[in-house]
Amino acid sequence: METMKSTTYLYQTEATDGISNKAMISEIDFSEKSTPQEYGLQSRRFFQLILMTAAFTLNAVAFSVDNLQPPDYLFYFSHLAFPFLLTKSLWVIDELGVKHMLVIAMIFQTLALWFGRTFSSKVFGTDLVAPTFSEILNSVAFVLLLNSKTKFSSQWFDQKGRIQSTATMLGGRQIGLYLVYWYLKLAGYDYKDYLMASSFQFACAVINFALLLLVILFFNNEPEKLSSRSQRQTKKQDKLGFDTQFEQFMQSDDRVDYMKILISLAVYCYCSPYNFYWYLFYNNGVNLENDQFVAHLIQPIVFTVGILVFGFLLSQSLSFRKTIIFLIIMNIAATIATELCYILNSNVAMQVCYCIHAFFVGGLKITIFEMVTDYSYPISPSVTLGIFNTFSSTVILSLTMMSDEIDRTFNNDEYENNLFNDIIQLVFIGVLTFACIKFMRDEQKSKRTQHDQNYQTGHISGY
Repeated sequence: METMKSTTYLYQTEATDGISNKAMISEIDFSEKSTPQEYGLQSRRFFQLILMTAAFTLNAVAFSVDNLQPPDYLFYFSHLAFPFLLTKSLWVIDELGVKHMLVIAMIFQTLALWFGRTFSSKVFGTDLVAPTFSEILNSVAFVLLLNSKTKFSSQWFDQKGRIQSTATMLGGRQIGLYLVYWYLKLAGYDYKDYLMASSFQFACAVINFALLLLVILFFNNEPEKLSSRSQRQTKKQDKLGFDTQFEQFMQSDDRVDYMKILISLAVYCYCSPYNFYWYLFYNNGVNLENDQFVAHLIQPIVFTVGILVFGFLLSQSLSFRKTIIFLIIMNIAATIATELCYILNSNVAMQVCYCIHAFFVGGLKITIFEMVTDYSYPISPSVTLGIFNTFSSTVILSLTMMSDEIDRTFNNDEYENNLFNDIIQLVFIGVLTFACIKFMRDEQKSKRTQHDQNYQTGHISGY
């Protein structure tokens, strides 16, 4: 007979009459005495993934359009939205389901794309109102989409496929961030031209609305069968609510420690390439046309390839610890090389190192997203990812605002202009080194993957 293993947590729940009641919950229920579940994968999961990826891509397009031109504060809205919308977004995702979340997000995106810079001074008498309103709407949609990413992957794909699913959605957003730039470049588009801006914005809004209709008509809220054994436990966790799961999350020191490290690595994945991006345009002997080509085409493509390649490799090996140690070491080397090329004023070498750096940052990013969910199991993927996104976005927002303010203040002094950014890169190297040592020393197991491997079913192919 199979041995039953369970870990119990004691938590408080508030009754409707205000009296506190004790409740016991099994953290990971390995018992097979409960009602048996049917396991399997559905072919429509790929159609569902295409719609989710398209939503991420169009969200990035709306973000890019809003930030075509000052005001600079629009850039910060998406990060600022996470702490304000944490509990509300998780309620929508877990209580209403992924389909309703996607419908709400795409309604917001349709409005954001419709406004954007379409209604500029011709309507409002100022260039601030329309893009500000648009970015607020788009940021709400972004929070909903990003917090639901690994939940969607877990629902529809097994242990290998869910990693590739998450990588596909991350890659879709990365591509969307630069579609607008290359449309402008190749079509000679002038965003100050009201008629041309209206046409472009209208086309994007129509595409998003068409996808919204597809979601309403054909998107399933959840699959008929469970994609993996771990999903069985996750469905139980979803019913507990954010407060209960957050308390359960905080009761594990290991979870908290690893979350802190992964948040630090996520901050690096955003801020380090962001700083190097501006290094290209501050470097002596700059070739603006060439640097824009590297920063807006080559680097984003390499970044996306890194996400997809390491997403595939990780899905095959399912070795989170070895993969992240390798990627951390390569990121340390790439960061040092790019920084040295900048200091030595070698623009061509810096561009090469900048793209190599992007490849390994992309790999680190997909690994982090999956580890957040895997190491925090059985906490709901939406809850763990919501916590992760909220804290990482808050830190990213603070560092980005400081860096931008220093760049604006010292834009005439080459050394002081980048002193803060240079220091930050050194700090990141220290963070990467500490994280690498931590993962080398610890034998922390990937809980969700290990659970699925212990209870393999004959129905599931792994994708």
